[in-house]
Amino acid sequence: MLARDVAQRQLRDELPKEETDEPQLPPRKARRLTARAARPGTSSALRVRESALFRPVRSVGTVIDSLPLSLQTLGDASFVSVSVGRGFQVFECDKLRLAYIGPRLNEKIRAITTVGETVITALKLDIVVWHRVAEIGRLRGHHSSATVLCPLGSSFLISAAGSEVIVWPLTELASQKATAEDGVVAPLGRLNLGEFGAVTCVRHPPTYLHKVLIAGATGGMELWNVRSRERIHTFKSHLGQAQLSGAVGITSLMEAPNALDIVAVGFASGRICMMNVREDRVLFEFNQAQGRVTCLAFRSDDSAKPNLVSGCSSGEFAVWDLETRRLVELHEKAHKGPVNSAVFLPKEPLLLTSGSDNAVRMWIFDTADGLARYLKGRCGCPGPARKIQFYGEGDKELLVAGGFQRTLVPEVGELHGILEQDLLHPGSAESRAPPAESRVRSIAGAWAAEVLQATAEVSTVTCRDVQDSMQVLALALWQRGLGA
Repeated sequence: MLARDVAQRQLRDELPKEETDEPQLPPRKARRLTARAARPGTSSALRVRESALFRPVRSVGTVIDSLPLSLQTLGDASFVSVSVGRGFQVFECDKLRLAYIGPRLNEKIRAITTVGETVITALKLDIVVWHRVAEIGRLRGHHSSATVLCPLGSSFLISAAGSEVIVWPLTELASQKATAEDGVVAPLGRLNLGEFGAVTCVRHPPTYLHKVLIAGATGGMELWNVRSRERIHTFKSHLGQAQLSGAVGITSLMEAPNALDIVAVGFASGRICMMNVREDRVLFEFNQAQGRVTCLAFRSDDSAKPNLVSGCSSGEFAVWDLETRRLVELHEKAHKGPVNSAVFLPKEPLLLTSGSDNAVRMWIFDTADGLARYLKGRCGCPGPARKIQFYGEGDKELLVAGGFQRTLVPEVGELHGILEQDLLHPGSAESRAPPAESRVRSIAGAWAAEVLQATAEVSTVTCRDVQDSMQVLALALWQRGLGA
């Protein structure tokens, strides 16, 4: 066999090149280099400097970082886009299932928003527009990192980095099939704020064509026309007596969806004022005793009383009745840390909140007294993972125990569906075992994380306090809560 192959090769070498039946292929290395040069260039946002040997594939247990989430409704479905450090992911709100994961970036995301099916992320200097996992455009012009993004429909995007505010056209991205090489979009113009200070909030009120409200850390608030880039009005009524105390920094701004010209303004002092921006008049005020207002959200379903939800830096959120102008509920321990964002789903009594504890939680307002109760959520370890262990049939489930301010947060993840559940979250245990609520809260505040054993046959996890080896806690996995 070998001799015959050698003879055939010698015969081919003796024949003239034009009489050879088989085409002469280039060497394997040359073909590989030619194919690599023919491929389109990789986006600079995806060029991550990392080890060629140890390359991450998937991050399990990372739900959200400290940036506010972005809600987008497409038809009858609602989706929420969240930042996870050097990447982003999109959840569908029906069951809070993961829809898709964005690419891993070489820079940390500073701000995130959505316009239709596109996700817009602000990186160190550039603002990148994504359609699912493909980059379709890049907005370049900031001298520092943009921390505020506000779209005006599908026409314009407002970005703010400190006192620098830039207007970008989004219609060009829809008309061209941009690639990573030629998809750089120039700014439409800049807003000259003067001595306004750092911008903290930018909102687009309904029916205000081409106009945005800009609020800052010094308490100033102005109305601008982004198309002509002109200042229309400077508001003064919202300052009032707060200007004397010095705590006038605006931390949150939200327009009412069902009432024209009505805007809620939240301050660092905990003051919340309802304003009529057309008349520059304060209608009434609330005082949040917990301090800084981290976020604001209006309830928009027609069958309910008008409510306003405000987030606190200590982990609670407050529900205010806009008719009686009083506090309805202060929901404690909603998150372990500041409530960074809160948003109601359109025309539904469902509230989405996110915090610095790596959690997104959904609350429903369906009780007779109008109070909120925990419905579902996705969460990961709010602190460093101390113990990781596979268990179950085929090792398809992963148990992660981590500590955050001396808090035990075991988490169960099904590796096929990546379904995160918090075993010791008070809301999740409350609906299944109300008598054990006090036990769960007391243990969650006192235990540090050390998993001794995870047994699939009896569906229990045994944990021990790292400071007292004689104290043992058993968790029942089948009911995702306290066992004994």
